[in-house]
Amino acid sequence: MRIGIDARLYGVASGTGIGRYVEELLRAIADLLSPSRSPSPCDGEGEEISFVVFLQRDGFNVFVPPNDRWSKVLADFRPYTIGVQTRYPRVIRDAGVDLMHFTHFDHPIRCPVPFIATIHDLILLHHPSVRASTLGPMRFWAKYLAYRVVLRHAVRR
Repeated sequence: MRIGIDARLYGVASGTGIGRYVEELLRAIADLLSPSRSPSPCDGEGEEISFVVFLQRDGFNVFVPPNDRWSKVLADFRPYTIGVQTRYPRVIRDAGVDLMHFTHFDHPIRCPVPFIATIHDLILLHHPSVRASTLGPMRFWAKYLAYRVVLRHAVRR
């Protein structure tokens, strides 16, 4: 089984708490499944598990796969952009993953494989505010509508 991990926000350099979460998540999985602890991590049916880490360029240059069961793929799509919706599905499909873990609600609606998504908070859903944005009101509300559509899709799927 090949598990994809969306690490586009990887690392504290991303300036987000999610970046730190992603960095620690990858470290914890690697430690948990290290050869010294588990010679052949399996999915319960004897099939070996491998990981594909999807990163933006900055993270791609920093992340070092911990062993040969890990690989990395360039997914240089800024979060919340049209590229996530239009080009990311092909990158995921071409990587041959069986399951994706999106480490944030931002995911391609046409994701070609089953996925799970981590949703860190819902404050924007309950308290939308143009004041909390650098966007003008028209752009804020357009992006807010897209946020609601993508979030609802992640929860339902």
